[in-house]
Amino acid sequence: MKVLTKVSYKNLDGICQKGDVLTLEVVRHTEDCVIHHTLYGGNHPVWGFVLYPVRNKINLDKLPDWAYKVSDANIAPKGSMKSLVVITKDGRRYPWSTIVGAIGYFKIDKLFEKIN
Repeated sequence: MKVLTKVSYKNLDGICQKGDVLTLEVVRHTEDCVIHHTLYGGNHPVWGFVLYPVRNKINLDKLPDWAYKVSDANIAPKGSMKSLVVITKDGRRYPWSTIVGAIGYFKIDKLFEKIN
């Protein structure tokens, strides 16, 4: 997808400036992927509230009486969006984490405008 850079940021000087035309490429999962494992937690008598991820099925009878399931595992299906890659006009590729690391999280339409 071709996008026009709407604003300039000092931290992005080497990547893009206002008015640059860039390409955004969507990177997709090639297989089902675990985003986070099942979370258990509870109010531990000594440590306070604790959360701990569990990768395998566990016997619920062996859980301490203060622990309970907080959330199920979150699975990203094959083909869902994994991340973005920014491609400059000279072909350099930057992972989305580089942009976020330079200027922080923001709504993508604050920085880019889609063009045809």
